[in-house]
Amino acid sequence: MSSPTLSRSGSTPGLRPRIDGAPLLPDGLPAFVLSADGADSLAAAAAQLRRYLTEHPQVPLPAVAAALVATRDLRRHRAIVHTDDRGELVTALDALAADPVRPVGTAVPGLHTGVAAAGAPAFVFPGQGSQRRGMGALFHRESAVYRDTVEKIHAIALEVFGSSARDYLLGTGEWEQGGRPVPVEVVQPAIFMQALGLAAMWRAAGIEPRIHVGHSQGEIAAAVAAGTVGLADGLRLVTRRALAVRDNAPTGHSMAVLGTDRERCAAMLARTVGFAELSVVNSAHVLCVSGERDVVAGLVAQATERGIFAREIRVEYPAHTSLVGSMWHLREKWMGVMDHPAFLPTEHLLIGGTLGEAVPADTDFLDYWFWNLKNPVRFDLATRAALDAGADRLIELAEHPTLQLALHENIADAGARATVTGSSRRDATDLSEFSSAVADVLVTHARDLDVQRTLVAEELPPGFPAAPLSRQRLWAALPGRPATAGPVRPRTRVLDTVWTDLDAPVSAPPRPLAIIDPTGAHADLAAALLDAAARYGTPARRSDRAGDDEIAVVLVPGSAETDTTIAAVGELLADRRWWAGVQPAAGIAAVTAGAVVADPADPGPDGAAAAIAVGFRAFGADLPGVEVRHLDLDPRADAAAQAGTAIHALHVAGEPRLALRSGAVRAERWVDAEPTETGTEPPAGLLETARNVVISGGTGHLGLAFAAHAAAHGAASVTLLSRSGGGTTVRHALARIARRHPACAVTVVPCDVTDPAAVATALAGAGRAIDLVVHAAVGYRRCAATDLDASDFTAAAAAKVGGLRTLAQAVPDATLLTCSSAAAALPGAGQAWYAASNTLAEAEAAALRRAGRRAAAVRWGLWEQAGPLDEAGFAAVTAAGVIPLAAPDALAALARSTGPEPVITAVDLPRLRDVAAAFGAAALLTDLTEDTTPAVPAPSDAVPGTAPDAPATVTVTTDAAPGPAPGGGADVAAVLRHHLARALAVPADTLDPDVALVALGLDSLQALELRTAVRDELDAELPLEAILGGATLAEVSATLAG
Repeated sequence: MSSPTLSRSGSTPGLRPRIDGAPLLPDGLPAFVLSADGADSLAAAAAQLRRYLTEHPQVPLPAVAAALVATRDLRRHRAIVHTDDRGELVTALDALAADPVRPVGTAVPGLHTGVAAAGAPAFVFPGQGSQRRGMGALFHRESAVYRDTVEKIHAIALEVFGSSARDYLLGTGEWEQGGRPVPVEVVQPAIFMQALGLAAMWRAAGIEPRIHVGHSQGEIAAAVAAGTVGLADGLRLVTRRALAVRDNAPTGHSMAVLGTDRERCAAMLARTVGFAELSVVNSAHVLCVSGERDVVAGLVAQATERGIFAREIRVEYPAHTSLVGSMWHLREKWMGVMDHPAFLPTEHLLIGGTLGEAVPADTDFLDYWFWNLKNPVRFDLATRAALDAGADRLIELAEHPTLQLALHENIADAGARATVTGSSRRDATDLSEFSSAVADVLVTHARDLDVQRTLVAEELPPGFPAAPLSRQRLWAALPGRPATAGPVRPRTRVLDTVWTDLDAPVSAPPRPLAIIDPTGAHADLAAALLDAAARYGTPARRSDRAGDDEIAVVLVPGSAETDTTIAAVGELLADRRWWAGVQPAAGIAAVTAGAVVADPADPGPDGAAAAIAVGFRAFGADLPGVEVRHLDLDPRADAAAQAGTAIHALHVAGEPRLALRSGAVRAERWVDAEPTETGTEPPAGLLETARNVVISGGTGHLGLAFAAHAAAHGAASVTLLSRSGGGTTVRHALARIARRHPACAVTVVPCDVTDPAAVATALAGAGRAIDLVVHAAVGYRRCAATDLDASDFTAAAAAKVGGLRTLAQAVPDATLLTCSSAAAALPGAGQAWYAASNTLAEAEAAALRRAGRRAAAVRWGLWEQAGPLDEAGFAAVTAAGVIPLAAPDALAALARSTGPEPVITAVDLPRLRDVAAAFGAAALLTDLTEDTTPAVPAPSDAVPGTAPDAPATVTVTTDAAPGPAPGGGADVAAVLRHHLARALAVPADTLDPDVALVALGLDSLQALELRTAVRDELDAELPLEAILGGATLAEVSATLAG
């Protein structure tokens, strides 16, 4: 099949677009392509297409796919749904409409989302070690472009050498004999064929990299793909190179991969008798040695005994060692006759592990390819060169992951943001794995989507809609200010919550009620509500769960009624028995007493009741069509005596949050706080006036922003508490702070803030009177209502709530600033645990205020730095109308805030209202008005007069004993054990925690899978040296927990 481009066709004004055909991915399934200028517009496009499919069930799916690409341009925010099943397409569109950026690994079959990247893709060509007999059979059978490429190389091989490696590639010959390795003159040309065949497949799918990275002999295929060496010359190079090695290089040698660093490798080599050298540096902890077979075997045994990952690669000659250097005089003979014995000029970039850098066209051809055989491979440097050249998507051209573990470590060491993509896996039976990889790259790197098509009718399907329009608000220039082109960022707002009496509330018709008392602590209130409902004329019954068309009225316990607040909150919200039967047409009403402060005389929020009610609010986003309401009874009056007013309030229309106070019904509203230049009470001015600051979660995005701000405003010391102590990136950030503000001592201390002893030890080292503690530790866990588990909430709340208590006790005279989230006021999908744990922390801060402490809690909106959401949820929140906060703007708003619990955010108010209306919360925003002036960026934290190159005072302390992660070390250990068991395909209870991971059987691919799973679930980087370097399950668990 041919590969015409997937682009807008027939876009001449006044003419009907021609439908050339449905776009197909390489496995033959259609691709439904949606794109927009923003995440919210992408979600709208998904919802629109979903409606169209519902209203036009007779339209064939290929016609829909073809119409999408014929009538719509490719925009920055993109999604591809890869399926030929209507049900799967609808499910994917629903998921996309709800959350336009799906995290990697989310189980939505066929859905691929991304944002057009500023960088570029790069092909990575592996060398020997990636091969096996039959590695190209699947691609040769399923892909015409792969087959054509291989057959072309096969024909050249027969013409030039009289033989070909094609049979080995396709698995049709017998090559392994007597346990000896397959001859190098077969293996290396086969790898050459494989890599160029896969490169042709990627190009046919629309991915045309300009950067080509080669590893060892893979450089030859990379040079051909880059256009700097011709195809026939490339085949001559790889084959003659192999033949020269066969005929001239010493035999009886081997290679091995070691999962250790260069220092330990050198120490092992120093204790060998016989020849062996370091031959390959794939990354800091993935190395290869070459040498005499017995010596290499001894090194493998030695490493294995120490629990270090080691694997032999059967190669007969001592590749990339000084022994090869002795064959220098034979290089002209190896080369033989070439069509063009020099590098050809090309616009593409060839980067090789030979020198670890780009290969200029004027490089000596003979010398370079000899160096390629002799020099130790510096793939670590080659990766860095590709990243420096702008590569942010590294595509490995191999049947099975070979270099991906090393690539991940190189990217992390470079502090770069890049993604690694494989071409397939060894157990693939069709091209679905490859097609999925293609779709992932297309959504981020395609300029025009080149994919194959199948012909359909030339007419647009009936009623096919144009793309939904996106809204942008533009401002005219203000007097005295220069005009600004393009959209204007909404200003950062400081919001307060107020409670307003409803003078004439509108009542809805009576609805059946199921009165549910989960703890049995509200028998009197339940009975009174049943009596009041009968008088009101609405059906009501006591039950332990809601039935069809019933509103589940849940009587929520308070802190006084629970032994352990955190556990009680988690258990009640995770208990699905009472709300499982709630239908979309019905709803949930949480009834609390004193969960909110709706009157100045209120004693203060009840933490458990408030957190449970907030968790219910998240249900409204998780359960489409289910309206969730909250009614708070007067804590100063008898609950049962308020039953009549409560039944009336439960029928008030359009009000999601109500409170009964002094017999009146009050509604919650968000309002702009009264503007002031500088506030006088916490949290206003705290960071600007504090001299000695302690920040928990200090190496996170918020913690670093607070540290920079405090240092810029004259703080003498900033102590950052962090579970891990931070990595290289954090140290660089702190060094920048210290260079700009040398008078401020910045110290990083590893510390578990839930452990009083660890906190006391960490703060004792500060040596100064601490006047401000900023609690920025985060326990973010994204979890849908249907998947809640009480133990997860305990883990999520441990650092947030337990940490605040520990810090408050450790520093009794300091002012406390707790970082909460606007999700506690308006939570989104999957945020029940996050919102509830932040609400408990707010209640804790309020209790401290009542006890006389200076304490505040700030409900932050979305920061420009991804924070706890990371990329998985960032765009989903912006799609709801929440605008990311720039750190200077956010901190400037904090300085002028006026109340102890401000909401600091920036919003696209029309969009936010639309989203809030979808789950019945629009009334909260009634009193907010749209911006009438554009935002003026706040100045940055740079302070005039500071010496940028002054010596930096940055201390990283490692002797404070780190404690367990949020939720306890056991929780981290359980997660790690679960994913390790999955990677090894063994029962979790069979894993010995005191045996090295590699001794348990972990190979490099399983290590990659384990590392990815840990990053996705725990938001933590599992060090490669820990996986491959002999660490046990218990040691790795402790590393992550600390």
